[in-house]
Amino acid sequence: MKKYSIIVALSLLVLLISCSQGTSDSETEVVQEKINEILGINPYIPQTDFPFGSLLIGYEMDTEEGEVSTGDPMQAEVIYYFSKDAPLDEEMKKVWGDERKELVYGDLYLDNTAIQMTISKGGIGEMVDAESIEVDGHEVQYQVINEELDVVIMGMDFDGYGYTIQYFLLEDETEEDAIAFAEEIINHNE
Repeated sequence: MKKYSIIVALSLLVLLISCSQGTSDSETEVVQEKINEILGINPYIPQTDFPFGSLLIGYEMDTEEGEVSTGDPMQAEVIYYFSKDAPLDEEMKKVWGDERKELVYGDLYLDNTAIQMTISKGGIGEMVDAESIEVDGHEVQYQVINEELDVVIMGMDFDGYGYTIQYFLLEDETEEDAIAFAEEIINHNE
């Protein structure tokens, strides 16, 4: 009986660990629905091996008669983390508080960001110092920043919206992984 209890406990632990890693279909569907509901666009949200962390909506700032107010929603920021071990507590969220952004799904974390993807209504415009590459027949603005953190930055437009992707090259991530991420988005948007 003791051996059976150990096997059951180990099986549950493996199940819990496997469920907590990566992004699930239901999460990406919820994120996609929320973006559609708020911004009126329907971009593809990829599943990854990284856990989904945050969906933030960015707003325009309106100024009328010297008063600044929050305007219309203009972009969605989707953040995947390497892990979700250190969520911000309520006090830290107040300090983070950005009146131009609203957390609409997920949570905020202190953990390292794996991928930060901003989806903008209309498109992204021109990225400074980026080269133009072709990924699966689609033009992608591409740039690698090698400073404190190595990051691949990519930009691409589709009909009515555009993606700006910051793909962090931490742990074992490579430029090829970043391009494969962009390729998946392209294949699901065309």
